[in-house]
Amino acid sequence: MSEDSGEKTKSATPKKIRDARNKGQVGQSQDLSSLMVLAVITEVALTLAEDSLQTLQDLVAFPLHRLAVNFTRALEETLAHAGSVLLSFTLMTVGLAIATRLVAGWIQFGFLFSPEALRPDPNRLNPVNQAQQMFSGQALINLFMGLVKAVFIAAVLYLVTLPALGALVSLVNSDLPTYWRGLASLFRHIMHTCLAVLLVLAIVDFGLQKYFFAKRLRMSEEEVRKEFKEMEGDPHVKMHRRNLARQLVAQSAEPEAKPVEEADMLVVNPTHFAVALRYRPEDAALPQLIVKGVDAEARALIERAKAARVPVIQCIWLARTIYREDVGAFIPRETLQAVAHIYRVLRELDDEAKDEVIEIPELDRR
Repeated sequence: MSEDSGEKTKSATPKKIRDARNKGQVGQSQDLSSLMVLAVITEVALTLAEDSLQTLQDLVAFPLHRLAVNFTRALEETLAHAGSVLLSFTLMTVGLAIATRLVAGWIQFGFLFSPEALRPDPNRLNPVNQAQQMFSGQALINLFMGLVKAVFIAAVLYLVTLPALGALVSLVNSDLPTYWRGLASLFRHIMHTCLAVLLVLAIVDFGLQKYFFAKRLRMSEEEVRKEFKEMEGDPHVKMHRRNLARQLVAQSAEPEAKPVEEADMLVVNPTHFAVALRYRPEDAALPQLIVKGVDAEARALIERAKAARVPVIQCIWLARTIYREDVGAFIPRETLQAVAHIYRVLRELDDEAKDEVIEIPELDRR
């Protein structure tokens, strides 16, 4: 086995991405989610600024209206009123935050419910793992992004607030509603500017998190081979281990096509595309495309396959996807599960059933 056989240079297969998703592991930006929550709560707060001022005035005036009432009773009523105001504000804020956080997650990675992600993970408490994460490339970039955000926010506060201080000071002699509106207007201007800057940084962070997530899921050639073996259901473990020791055969630019009669199956679409697959564990780790055709060539391949009793499988997306590969190439990763499923189906069918075109409509991009 070569020294670099364990290097994770291959992109994750759909199965590994799906397994990670089932565990709640997805590429997402916490900055983007937090920014959306902040933006929604800020806009709602600014929209309700006038009503909030009136509520605050009523809350301050409420004890004054209870001066003629017994002190104990007045205190209870005041606390109850203040508690109801605080509770309504808290429920609204928390509700908006939760709803916005769910929407932000849906935008980034779609709907996801993963009970497995709620289970305690001892690795999260491992100090060695924590130390490695603290000094990882991702942690350093996150630290750098945090510093950049702090600098930008400080610059925005300086450039926006300083020119407005004079106008704000001039409002000191005005009434409370006027001063409140001026303060809300300044706050709105500051927040909109900060949110615009943070949005750009959040989009950059989203791209970085997607990149780091894809990097964490990278696979070695051994892992790709092993995954296909598991999906194909090969019981010969020793043969599987021997195959892991072999490197992927270097593909020539234009390898010579082999006869369709040597194929294990012919995948069609249903008459426009035809691709013949051949899988020999002793020669290669994955099924190979040995011949392909389009239109008239495809129809000729179908006739030859039927004459040679080679199973003809009708699957539109699979035929089109594999057809894009060169003759002699291994099947692409996104087709691993589908091809493995077909091999299992063929093993279960009798010879007479294989003489007819086999349609598998439920086959999808799994």
